Amino acid sequence: MQLTEPKIEKSLKERKRQNDTEVKRFGKLIIIVTVVLSGLVIGSRFFGRKMQADKVTRKGREVKIYKMEQGVKVGHLTFAAWNAQWYEKSSNNQYLNIKPDSCYLLVEITLKNDSNRRKIKPLFILIGEKGFRYELSKKWHTGVGNLNDFGHLSPGVSKDGYIVFDVRKNLQYTLRVSASHRPNYYALVEIEPE
Repeated sequence: MQLTEPKIEKSLKERKRQNDTEVKRFGKLIIIVTVVLSGLVIGSRFFGRKMQADKVTRKGREVKIYKMEQGVKVGHLTFAAWNAQWYEKSSNNQYLNIKPDSCYLLVEITLKNDSNRRKIKPLFILIGEKGFRYELSKKWHTGVGNLNDFGHLSPGVSKDGYIVFDVRKNLQYTLRVSASHRPNYYALVEIEPE
């Protein structure tokens, strides 16, 4: 019996050494894969940016500012702003009314997805005279036609509604419209509130 115990001890030590070697190989493999994937991600971002910059500089297009009540096509999205009005409160109901920081600017719009495949999520940014950018107001009460929390627009579908911003009165504003899948392609619409 004494002869078999050292053999068992040797085989256990040998297995442990083999397991340690396998763990080290596996760890090295994970590190190599991580480094390669990181390099690919960084490289693709670099080349993607360079190609986008080349496209923009090659085009050199002037940005046209459209008037309200004019249809504008931005990629697969057709957009029109019909009317804009100022509001001092979000509701006539005292329990639903939320006062704005400055004043609510409500813009009536129509959207249409001209694509036959993808869902399009429109992005709206209001740009002030000095280049300040404003996002949609979250304070305005949700109601029928409110497109502030609008999701996606399915293919061939059009939608009428309104968007609301909380901004100062008596300044000139331009609405920047784009689709979420292509934010570099956009149109500018001059907003003229009543």
